[in-house]
Amino acid sequence: MSDIKPQTPINVSTNETGIIRLYDITLPDTQAKALTATDVQQALGVDRLNGDYIDIFPISTLQGVGLLGYMIDGLGIAADDLVADKDRIDQITGYVVVILSRAFGGQTVTLRPDASLQLIGTYSEAQSKTAPVDLQAETAQPKQADTPPSKKPKSNAAISGMVATVALLVMFALVGLMIWIGG
Repeated sequence: MSDIKPQTPINVSTNETGIIRLYDITLPDTQAKALTATDVQQALGVDRLNGDYIDIFPISTLQGVGLLGYMIDGLGIAADDLVADKDRIDQITGYVVVILSRAFGGQTVTLRPDASLQLIGTYSEAQSKTAPVDLQAETAQPKQADTPPSKKPKSNAAISGMVATVALLVMFALVGLMIWIGG
């Protein structure tokens, strides 16, 4: 990339959630291919990052979807939020780094990216547009604490089993009594 500009430090707060940062890797493909999460951590000038929330990949793996499609469908970024950076995103041809907020582990950090990572943009995950549901059904209401739990009525099979058990115990007792008397 020929228009590399010095980057200003970026502060990440402890309570940051749902933020996605997209970086263009300005290294040759052979070097970009070998990048690891630890390399990204060093390039950002931070002490630690959780690599589980860092993706490093070539744009070529997104054939048919494209980087914009991946960001909208795969990362949940609203399409409207990408309009301002669409041209820059479309021009990326090599490798990119996607960093989710969770990579910072809830720590306050200041990112000081070196020239190998150029920030394309910082985006928010789209918020759910589902309206809250008002639960009116009786089964959705909490149980009263003073109501004793109701017992399930016994089935006919259970009652028959209890009668048979009692009958067997009575017969056992009678046979035992007859043996004792006869002996």
